[in-house]
Amino acid sequence: MATKSFIYKYVCALLVEGGLVLGFGIAGLLLLPMVSVAAKPAEENTYRQIFVQPDGGNDSATGSEAAPFKTLTKALEAAQPNTIIQLAPGLYSELTGEVFPIVMKSDVTIRGSVGDRGQEILIRGSGMFLSRTFAKQKVTIVGHGRSGLQGVTVSNPEEQGYGVWVESSSPVISDNTFMASGHDGVSVVGSSAPIIRNNHFYENGANGITIYGNSQPEITENIFEKTGFGINIAQNAIPKIIGNRITGNKDGIIVQGNAKPILRNNVIDNNQRDGLVAISQSQPDLGSNSDPGGNAFSGNQQLDINAKASNNPVVAIGNQYQTKAGQVSDREPVRVIDNPPVAAAVVSPPVQTPVQIPVATPAVAGAPPAAAALQPITIFPTVSIKAGKPLPQREAPLGGGFCRQRQFPSACGQVK
Repeated sequence: MATKSFIYKYVCALLVEGGLVLGFGIAGLLLLPMVSVAAKPAEENTYRQIFVQPDGGNDSATGSEAAPFKTLTKALEAAQPNTIIQLAPGLYSELTGEVFPIVMKSDVTIRGSVGDRGQEILIRGSGMFLSRTFAKQKVTIVGHGRSGLQGVTVSNPEEQGYGVWVESSSPVISDNTFMASGHDGVSVVGSSAPIIRNNHFYENGANGITIYGNSQPEITENIFEKTGFGINIAQNAIPKIIGNRITGNKDGIIVQGNAKPILRNNVIDNNQRDGLVAISQSQPDLGSNSDPGGNAFSGNQQLDINAKASNNPVVAIGNQYQTKAGQVSDREPVRVIDNPPVAAAVVSPPVQTPVQIPVATPAVAGAPPAAAALQPITIFPTVSIKAGKPLPQREAPLGGGFCRQRQFPSACGQVK
């Protein structure tokens, strides 16, 4: 009886809090009958697990820990909602039976080794994906619905290859390594809202991440290193970019079109040209009086904030940067203001032709030297920007263990 009395009081409290007294007042609750609340079945709070082992597994097995599947492709076919697919160390490629692109399932998580960002679990391959907004693309993994990807290394060896393609979906992509993809580590398009957290983007051909369309992803606590553009944002995208390290790229962040990214507490340092470049009608949010940016720019070889080709001023409050308003490199003074104008008159700006920032044609390893030429920045560069040297073998970042130990030569770009 004591248990029923407790449940009765609990239900009454919930009804009061939710505004469901329905005009009877508190006294009216006394007329409610006593009710019993059944506990949720244990099965609703647990996940099913499927195990995959590329060396020794069998796609005719049950997918249990004792009898794992051989391929991730088979595991996804068998997976139902609320499933975790646990990957064993090894190479997942066409040679081991994978079919690309690998299409994720909503409410299914692909998990490898989270602690080292998938250092010994490599998914490498490419297949043709028909995008609703960008036609045919060469993709390794396609995000879908509320799927999850954790603790793996992803690499697409094709020159225009993408590691993960996210289109109008909201997966959680965390604790992975994206390295040596021909074009981008991750591409976010359409009306996507993924969470991309604690990943390492290393030596991808053109961009670490591209963000297009009306997408509003959360990009938090990632590392973008030794890529063409660390993050490329265009069209009407409004991503939140918080707490990332963007270092050693050609340019740190490129903001184009009408994009309005929100940048907070990032470290943007030691990029070969500019830390952040704003182009056309873009309006990057680098902080305000009520919400300081907290971004730290340092060691960028040209400018920390380059707004030369922007039609809008860049408001940057509460950041650390060396290139301040009025400083000049080899171009016009940077249009950066430390405080927004107060009660300024509204004046329609003159119509201007969008300015394209020239970019030197990248060198390709093994190719003869060419005469100096300039190409405009485009959303899809026709030539991938590559480092022109092999990946490090002894002191590779997390995810570079394949090159370091020579377990999988194809991971180091030797075999395509």
